[in-house]
Amino acid sequence: VGGAGGNLGGGTGGGFDAGADAGGSADAGAGDAGTRDAGTPDAGKPDAGPPDAGPPDAGVDAGPPPKPFVSLSAGTFTTCAKRFDGVTFCWGEDAFGSLSGSPDPAAWNFQQAPLDVTAAHALPPGSELVLGDYHACAVTPQGQLRCWGDNSFGGLGDGTKVNRTAPVTPIAAGVVAAAADYGETCALLSDGGVSCFGYNNNAQVGTPVDSGPPNAQPFPVHVAIPPAKSIAVGSSIACAGLASGGVACWGNNLGGVIAAPAAASSSPPTIVSLGFDAGAPSLGTRHACAQVFPSGEVRCWGSNSNYQSGSSSVSSIAPFAAFAPFPGDRVRKICAGGYSTCVLLSDAGITCFGENQGCQLTNASTACPGTPVSLAMSHVAMGPAIDLACGGDHACGLERDGGVTCWGNNGNYQAIGRDAGSGVNLVATPTHVEL
Repeated sequence: VGGAGGNLGGGTGGGFDAGADAGGSADAGAGDAGTRDAGTPDAGKPDAGPPDAGPPDAGVDAGPPPKPFVSLSAGTFTTCAKRFDGVTFCWGEDAFGSLSGSPDPAAWNFQQAPLDVTAAHALPPGSELVLGDYHACAVTPQGQLRCWGDNSFGGLGDGTKVNRTAPVTPIAAGVVAAAADYGETCALLSDGGVSCFGYNNNAQVGTPVDSGPPNAQPFPVHVAIPPAKSIAVGSSIACAGLASGGVACWGNNLGGVIAAPAAASSSPPTIVSLGFDAGAPSLGTRHACAQVFPSGEVRCWGSNSNYQSGSSSVSSIAPFAAFAPFPGDRVRKICAGGYSTCVLLSDAGITCFGENQGCQLTNASTACPGTPVSLAMSHVAMGPAIDLACGGDHACGLERDGGVTCWGNNGNYQAIGRDAGSGVNLVATPTHVEL
């Protein structure tokens, strides 16, 4: 799922017992040799009573139970859950029709109830949604990239700056994954190439900043990097996990995400060496994280102003082993939010650290809302999880039974899809989403 994401680790699952059942043996005793009962058969008459004349069952067939969900994705202000039949439901910010395709492309709407986005935009079932701030894209099973919503900076890639309520197709074939953020979209192609388009004020499209406003690149352009295996987009920055094991980043270097020390924007892209084979990077506002193999460590780098990179020292850092990793566990997925980070562990637990302005740390010692004064790991109190997604300052976990639980900022209904009932609309306790 798009937007955001670490790679799947190599945690060891439980073994399947293939041995034969060695329990109690079958009864091999001789058959009952007793004499057969020779009594007279029952000659009673059959029941001649009238047939049951009761009324027919008037109950209403409730149909099958709701189908469980299998994956999550999140944008800064939105969340989506894909059902196992390939249909995706989303809730949260709906500006410019980015979820619903509202007939008024300038309307500032919200989706409190989860919306079937697959049907709303006539997408093929199984399409993978990626969410920008005010636009969205889908990678179809056929390899097309379709985008709609805000196009002020060319983030839909159709060569215009016209907002769209219906999907356009900037890349017609060969797309295997995509990522998006504010006004920008990047696509990973089947040959390992990466193409980006949209807002380019910090060279985040992979080409030099345009000479005049609004710094828009409305057509897909090829990014000059070695073959890639994953793509991530953050706040005016993009990174790709390389087939060779490194990470290439380009765009805004605030916090030192691209290179230390922090400097101006980077174009052409810069290779970040993690010293190991890196999985898919995940990007926050000014920090990045990736899992490295074979150790399974989480390495984060860039700004650590809110301990979001996992170091106990508040500063910008080079790639750092945030954990060593958790004893006895491998990390299954990494998810960097705006100024926080969450990890899904192989024991199905979720742990978060960093900023707590949106209550995204749930049960942390840091006040909610509040800024941490030290590095603190917060375990999320929810059932066993199989997937994880992070927005700007909210997060969601997918439970084993297919239910979705979210926490954090719900100001745009992006966490639980309805009013949280608190004055500032923060969800400090992980809460089930009504899907």
